[in-house]
Amino acid sequence: IFSEFLSSLFWKEEMGDGARKRLPSNITPAEESLEVDFLQSPVQEILKTFTVHGRFAGHSGVKAFIDTLVKMPSPKPVEVKPIGSTGHGCCLSGVSAVDFCLVMPEEFCCGQPTLRPKYLQLRESFLEHTRTFVTAQKSVSQVTVESFASDGSKKFLSVSLHNAPCKVHLHVAPGCPDDFSEVGFLEANRRGEDLYLYHLQAEDMLLCWEFPQMPKNCAEGCILIKLWVQQRGFAQQIGSLNSFLVTVLVAYLVRTGVLNELMGPVQVFRETLAFLHGHDFLAQPLGFPGRNGSNPHPSVLKTYHSRYPAVLLDPTHGLNYLFRWCACSLAEIKAEAKVTMDVLAAMLTSQSVEQVAPLIRQVWLQPTDFWGKWDLILTVNQPSDMILLQGARALSQAQGPGLMHAVAKRIQELLLRAWGDRVTALAARWIVGHEVLAVGVRLGADHLAYSALTKGPTIELAKEGEAFRQFWGTKAEMRRFKDGSITHCCLWDEDPLRLSILRDIARHVLAQHMGILEENVQQGSLYLNHLVTTTDPDSGNRKDVIGELAPGIQAAFDRLSRALFHLDQTCFPLAVTSVLMADSSALTSTAVSRHPHHCLMDSSKIQASDLRSKAQCIYPIHVILQFESSSAWPVHLEAIRFLKQKLYVRLSRRLLDEAEILCVPHREFVDAAVDGYLFRVRIRHHGEHRLLRQLGYTAKLRQLQLVDKVRPLHHDLVRRAIAEFKSYAYAVRLAKLWFSSHMLTPHWSDECIELVVMHVFLYPTPSVPNSHYTAFLRFLRLLRTFDFEEQQMVVAFPDEQPTLVVAPLKSFKAAAAGVSEPAVWLATSYAPDWSPMTLYGPDLQALRRAKGFAEKCDQLLVEALQNPFAQLDTFKGLFLTSVVPFHVLINLRPETHPLNTLSQDFLVPCEKLGARRLHIMVGRDAFQYFLDQLKERFAQHCDFYFDRISGLTVGVVAKSEEARQNLPVLASKFQEMGNGLVASIVVQVLPKDFSAPVSRSEGPTPTPTLSPRTKRKRHPRCGLKPKKAKRT
Repeated sequence: IFSEFLSSLFWKEEMGDGARKRLPSNITPAEESLEVDFLQSPVQEILKTFTVHGRFAGHSGVKAFIDTLVKMPSPKPVEVKPIGSTGHGCCLSGVSAVDFCLVMPEEFCCGQPTLRPKYLQLRESFLEHTRTFVTAQKSVSQVTVESFASDGSKKFLSVSLHNAPCKVHLHVAPGCPDDFSEVGFLEANRRGEDLYLYHLQAEDMLLCWEFPQMPKNCAEGCILIKLWVQQRGFAQQIGSLNSFLVTVLVAYLVRTGVLNELMGPVQVFRETLAFLHGHDFLAQPLGFPGRNGSNPHPSVLKTYHSRYPAVLLDPTHGLNYLFRWCACSLAEIKAEAKVTMDVLAAMLTSQSVEQVAPLIRQVWLQPTDFWGKWDLILTVNQPSDMILLQGARALSQAQGPGLMHAVAKRIQELLLRAWGDRVTALAARWIVGHEVLAVGVRLGADHLAYSALTKGPTIELAKEGEAFRQFWGTKAEMRRFKDGSITHCCLWDEDPLRLSILRDIARHVLAQHMGILEENVQQGSLYLNHLVTTTDPDSGNRKDVIGELAPGIQAAFDRLSRALFHLDQTCFPLAVTSVLMADSSALTSTAVSRHPHHCLMDSSKIQASDLRSKAQCIYPIHVILQFESSSAWPVHLEAIRFLKQKLYVRLSRRLLDEAEILCVPHREFVDAAVDGYLFRVRIRHHGEHRLLRQLGYTAKLRQLQLVDKVRPLHHDLVRRAIAEFKSYAYAVRLAKLWFSSHMLTPHWSDECIELVVMHVFLYPTPSVPNSHYTAFLRFLRLLRTFDFEEQQMVVAFPDEQPTLVVAPLKSFKAAAAGVSEPAVWLATSYAPDWSPMTLYGPDLQALRRAKGFAEKCDQLLVEALQNPFAQLDTFKGLFLTSVVPFHVLINLRPETHPLNTLSQDFLVPCEKLGARRLHIMVGRDAFQYFLDQLKERFAQHCDFYFDRISGLTVGVVAKSEEARQNLPVLASKFQEMGNGLVASIVVQVLPKDFSAPVSRSEGPTPTPTLSPRTKRKRHPRCGLKPKKAKRT
């Protein structure tokens, strides 16, 4: 949908100046800029896409279907009439459809208090009778039963018709609304009736009430609000906003004059959000004017307000539309409204269409359901009715449908009190089809959310101390702190990563007050931590090895920097001005731990270090060195390169003599071994860039800019993201593990993955994720929904966005012309007019493959979060891929893996290693070299997929018809090229589909199908049969 209306963002050619003349006269210049310059055209496209026009209610197919309902056998409805927003043209296509209400006969009214408990049973029987009749109609293709406002006790029918362009929602209601008024509520409250059941019946009776006529612009604004509500998953939560309440709220604002027909759709949207955010629902109850124009009596409002946190009365003053709301859901709605208003305000300062596009997507088109919204999700399982229901009956007199609501409300109240400042928002929803309550939490500041201490009142406050002990039970204790105070507190078992503290608190509180067993409260996302951490063999706790190694890498880099800055000027011709790290793999966002290597450490440090590597391959850390400007630099490319080689040799000697750093000079860089790490130092000279640009060597210039200029800036960008967002590093690790496990890393560089994950944090919907598992889920959804082929993904921090001028997409494609054909375009603050991190991939096939895997893993992750019995293997399934969608599998020898242990002859300390042996070990990645040779030789015929982290299999997908017809020949060529590396090659039975992932259990067992070679003439380079020439 986003790609369809993006083309209309270029509104200047389509609309011209005539659009300004149609604006209402009361819109300010700032609002005019917002309405016209950036939002009017795309908003109209959104409305055109999502609106179900009013004519659908009068569609011949819908009208014929409604006429058949009158012929229903007894008991048949007294009347069938359109309700809600259908008559106002503010329905969402595929979401609300058109709504009709079936007025039940008089015997189903149950208006008397003594008959009220039977109402839901009679309502369900009439609904089942209607469903049986509707299903038998020939014009009906499908009938489903859905919940109204996520309330499992209240159902309606969703009917799909063969000959109608929309669905029809059938609601049922009694036909005696006079029994429910302000007097009826006061009497029900005085008698101690179940007010939840009272409101369910009153809500049905008032469905037939006709809202005040809504102006067209207000109806369109109502659609934008419904779309906003839908994208944020409010409708799936207990007691939150839904489409019905949105229509009620807009009708109330129209009735009270807050909205009028002169406002545009976006202004209606903004004013409604401003009302939701600014009005104090907890202190000021609201109500529609009565049918005679009178306002609700203050005593009636006070009575309602004593029972409900938020109040909005209907015109009869006998129903509170917000009777399902609780304080938690109200706080969430206010927070979401505030975030969205800030995004709308940011649109006013935007300078280009490219800056506005992600903001529009963030407000209306980026889906964020319950599972992707919250930082932490707990599941409270109910294996038997007594676990939850016993606690609920002790706290509420509700029976039947009100009991589920009371359970959820009580659990939210307990957890909100127990967590306190640890969380900023909380919401709950029942998982459909399961007796499981999911609780979503938005975390506060890290030092509060994961604190091992819950502090209570001091010893002087006796009354508050007694309440603290009663709430916390056996966990409460008294301790003396450093300031001398004696305070009530609770201490929690603190693991090194501090990620399970909130779950432990919830387990204790729910067991203390509701009798829920501890094993019934689970946080399934904790299992994802096992993939980015390791187990300490001594304590058994999880620890972050990569985070522990990061200070050592920084210390080694600092030592190298000091040595370079303090070179003896009498022996070295130029002074160093900057030393920049240009390798993001040295940060905590890397997926592979960077241990100091055994052969790069001194003998004294080897004995004291337990964390060291003995791998065959030493991966260097790239560093950029820049000297002071000098007129002595030559102005010829070959002369500059020759001078750099001389400087590398001189530099290696000076570092060895002055700082005792072992160095190995090369033609294009110098390798320096410092404290177990190897740094690859390159010299940057801006004159070389200028000469390449003057001579027109565009491809070489882009490659040199990527190495010398872009990567240091990218390193700083990632480092800033790690510092500002605590969960960013862990989220990037999960994303890199996911790409690698699905054998996509040859096509997706680490820098590209880091930028895509960064977009999740810089353009959050609705808020910045404070946990890496929520960020990972949003990353999967962004990957599968973003239209990379037709739009640049902008990655810039908020302070950079106002001044960032992003070039149009054609500039990005022009920069890559003649170099590659990437399908992903990333616009960053350091490269707003070309995409250096995707210059060499991924292509369209790799992008579609990644989208297919992301869609499947998104479903698996949500299912795992919903399942309270999910184990570690369930989450590990997200990182398992199938070998079925490949034509050929190349199995490599495990002993040749670059991370395999070195032979004992090479395991010597740094002072005994020498430059010759060090030269052999650095970059000794035979797997990567073999893969590069395959891509170079067979790029036109095959795509190669490989797991760089722990893989031993290369998957080959044949692109050309010649390759698919000559798979055995390809296999023999692969065997020849990988002599010594390849253990075996398997030619697989061709699968039916290569576009989507297949689970391991669904695919056939690979079988070799090698055939004798043919003597036909072959391609001179790859050995494939040439195409036959067509006869003319």
